[in-house]
Amino acid sequence: MRSKLLAVSCATLLLAAGTTAFDTSNGALVINPAGDCTMFNGDGGFEVVSNTMAVITPSANGMFRCQGDVANSTGTAQVFNSDDNPFFPGLPCGIAGAGFTTNWTNTVSASGRATLSCRLN
Repeated sequence: MRSKLLAVSCATLLLAAGTTAFDTSNGALVINPAGDCTMFNGDGGFEVVSNTMAVITPSANGMFRCQGDVANSTGTAQVFNSDDNPFFPGLPCGIAGAGFTTNWTNTVSASGRATLSCRLN
């Protein structure tokens, strides 16, 4: 269940917006803030942050970003992605209304400043 948490939490970031039909015929839909986000911390666990933004274009390309301060007891920067993460290769990130992707990066500085970027195109 924890292995699916990143994908599920990224998808549920836009849960409220995802239950409504998007009209992007006049340009990209920008959601800022886009709800809470669950991301990896520097120790390989999960933490919830609330500094989020999402963009979905009329062609269903999308970008989701969340940032926050998380735990990192390793003392070094950590970088996770779909192929290199604590759970399994191919772990997806999802943007409600746009789909799922394996094109994501979750970076955590040595001091615990973290950014998750999820790109769908």
